[in-house]
Amino acid sequence: MQLLFERAYATPGTGVPTVDVVDVEAAVPKALEAGENVFEWIWDGLSPAERVIFSAIAGQLLRRRTSPRMS
Repeated sequence: MQLLFERAYATPGTGVPTVDVVDVEAAVPKALEAGENVFEWIWDGLSPAERVIFSAIAGQLLRRRTSPRMS
């Protein structure tokens, strides 16, 4: 949220700034990078079996995002 707020107010202007999809997509990599330590801490706390499960879920989500959608 803070990244979106900072981006919205980075350029001074009049009125209340708006946040759109482009702003959110631009903030995602920065948010993931900022939270990297938290993700590593969570991963380190998982058992080997939990790591396998979470890896499988992540793999499925990635395949869904990268495969062409059928209309």
